[in-house]
Amino acid sequence: MMELPDVRPASDWVQLKNLTVAVEYFRAKAAADDQLSGLAEDPIGTLENHSGVSLRYVASAPVGCSVSGYYRPSPPTLNVHRSNSRERDNFTAVHELGHHLQQADKGWALGVLSELSDYERDRLEEAVSDALAVDVLLPSQLLSYHLGDGPLTAEAIATLYGASSASRQACCIAAARHATADKALIILSDWTGKVSLSVSTNESIHRVPTGVVQPDISRLIKEAGEGPLTAAGLAREGLVFSTANRRYDIKFDVALDVEGTWAFSVARPETRYGNQRWGAAVQLCASPSCEAIFEISGSASRCKCGDYKCPDCGACSCESTLPICTECWTELSVADAAANRSIHAYHDE
Repeated sequence: MMELPDVRPASDWVQLKNLTVAVEYFRAKAAADDQLSGLAEDPIGTLENHSGVSLRYVASAPVGCSVSGYYRPSPPTLNVHRSNSRERDNFTAVHELGHHLQQADKGWALGVLSELSDYERDRLEEAVSDALAVDVLLPSQLLSYHLGDGPLTAEAIATLYGASSASRQACCIAAARHATADKALIILSDWTGKVSLSVSTNESIHRVPTGVVQPDISRLIKEAGEGPLTAAGLAREGLVFSTANRRYDIKFDVALDVEGTWAFSVARPETRYGNQRWGAAVQLCASPSCEAIFEISGSASRCKCGDYKCPDCGACSCESTLPICTECWTELSVADAAANRSIHAYHDE
């Protein structure tokens, strides 16, 4: 049986080279369990029939875990929040098995996890469980066959997803770890371009926020949906980051998945050694009665709808409750509404 190396400090286990060792260690543990022999081919079925752990479907999953599930050690139970995707459930189940293997292994639990702070422990457990699930569902031979050794493409990731039993998220994570020599950002989004996941191949390009529509990806998804299922092009509106700043020296490669409802994108700099081109984002006020153009900064006020509030009138993309002017049939301003006016003040000037 493989022995754990002594990694000091224990927090260094989260580094990629050490994560690889940890995954090899726990894969060997799983291989020694005859009841897990079918894990790669049928994760859900294998774990449902395992005598040492229970797999249970739950109505919801707590916030904090990177997947829709959680693990409880007494008795050992893998809790999975069932999704609409068998592949997603496979990933969740193997991920939670990763938590079980880590917490049940005395050498790992006492020699590594116990030496970490709560934050470091959670971070390491999540990283190992993610890496284990990827390794089980997407073995290196499959990655090499579909992704190759050259520059990563969105079409290759989409093909990998179609040929595996892994989730879209798992395919993105696996592609990023496979192509660490590539300088790229992998983005999973829905058909509107709203980001669900982003992962960098070597941290050279920062991740973009989830829940935000990337306008260039949205544009290319429309092109891909017209027939070829793939599209590529240079940034026009820029790669949008959590600071609201945009990077323009980016080229995009987009491919729709087999269902055509999700898109894989690879974003990378136009040139390998060129200067980065950044710009501040600007936005048109959503209120027709204002229509101010304002610059968005990291300190700009943001509404729960995800839109930035206009500094002039406070409007965003939420459905307005302001009354309509009876003269021009546009929304009254907040000030006009507060004064119980039925028309804009400037109509009286």
